[in-house]
Amino acid sequence: MEKRNRAISAFYLLFFSAWMSCGVAHAGNWSGFYDKKTLTYWGEQMPPGINENLHEVVWPKLTQEEKEALAGAVLSFPPEDSKHPMNFYAQANGQRKTIVMPISSLRFYGDLAMAYAWLNTNKYSLDPVTDYLAMLKYQWPAKLATKPYRPLEVLGIPASAREDSHVYNVFQRAFGTCVVFVMAHELGHLYYGHPSYDTVSAEVARANEEQADQFALEIMRRIGEALGMPLFFTILAHLEPYSGDVGYLENRARSTHPVTAGRIRAIARALEKSSEDYSRTGANPARKSLEIRNVATQLDVIAVNLEDKGVQELLRQKGLSAQPELLGPRRPGEISSMAAGESTDSHVLFTGAYQGDWIDAKGTSLPGELILKRQGENVTGTYSFGVGTVTLKGVIDGEQLYYNWKWGTDYFGKGVLRAATPAGEELSGTWGYTKADKGAGTWKLRRKGR
Repeated sequence: MEKRNRAISAFYLLFFSAWMSCGVAHAGNWSGFYDKKTLTYWGEQMPPGINENLHEVVWPKLTQEEKEALAGAVLSFPPEDSKHPMNFYAQANGQRKTIVMPISSLRFYGDLAMAYAWLNTNKYSLDPVTDYLAMLKYQWPAKLATKPYRPLEVLGIPASAREDSHVYNVFQRAFGTCVVFVMAHELGHLYYGHPSYDTVSAEVARANEEQADQFALEIMRRIGEALGMPLFFTILAHLEPYSGDVGYLENRARSTHPVTAGRIRAIARALEKSSEDYSRTGANPARKSLEIRNVATQLDVIAVNLEDKGVQELLRQKGLSAQPELLGPRRPGEISSMAAGESTDSHVLFTGAYQGDWIDAKGTSLPGELILKRQGENVTGTYSFGVGTVTLKGVIDGEQLYYNWKWGTDYFGKGVLRAATPAGEELSGTWGYTKADKGAGTWKLRRKGR
């Protein structure tokens, strides 16, 4: 468990090392994720700049033979895509070659890029963004349709974020890198004449994806920018089916953009091989070369974690238990944000915020934050410990709280919390699985700030 917790922390940190995009269909209907007013507004704002990237950044880096093969390629911007929150693709009809970039997909990525830029600039933890992606995978749309669910509102990013010049510069680099890689990848499909995935086997489709990857990597090498690579694989790692998910085999068989360790490692090796080429475009060649090698290293770590079923299970439970109201900004080291409206009265037993450890029978400690809200003798609460959120509901009897707990959909049980000091500044107790209130582990907590 301890090894996997370290691995998962590294996995989450990688999410923000770089940005890019391309999508794969996953179960669920994403229509209506953004309202029509939002899509109409961004449908007017985004296409001009993205078309400029195609003609001013990507096209000049193509060889003459590539330009001839791709002559007439255009971008299309439909309002939304129902298959995936970030679904970009290419299609050819005779001489007409089109790269489809739905506004909803561009907006989703843009919101995440802005969230990253603002949180990073203001030295907040980046964990809530990866928590958010896991939550979307397992809870959209059934459990989120009536709650705040769009990236910026859930993550607490202020409307004024774009007014900060540093934030906006970080956002622009993240978003621009993403757009360029997407276009280069899809141009690769058009260049090689890849047919629709509806007409070929999954194996052929996946081979085509790898070929498009290599085409895009070559274009990025010529441009001299590759900071955006890991996001593609991190997003798919959160939104693609895991072996423990319902319908895994069926969804995996339909997948044409699978996140495989082999595919990730192939990209990492290509970046390593050409890292010196990238250094030609930077003011500090040595630093630019090191940046590319670091990206390759980060991809290798992602590949290792994707092969760990234990990591997948922890991510699944994290997604099932995540709550939108607990994903607001927090400082590094804090486990969760206080849900709006919960009392922090330090004079009432079993009320407020506590920090401490949820310890299992083997002695493995999961440090986290317990938030309790008391109404009379009834108590509700959450315990967040980095890979998920446990919910509690119980009743006070004297100086003891008897409660039921639940983590995700598969783990639940009972427990008892007691005041370990007269003023209730410290709590201790036990917890068990299913009908038992002990035997699985213990609690050790202290009121936050004391």
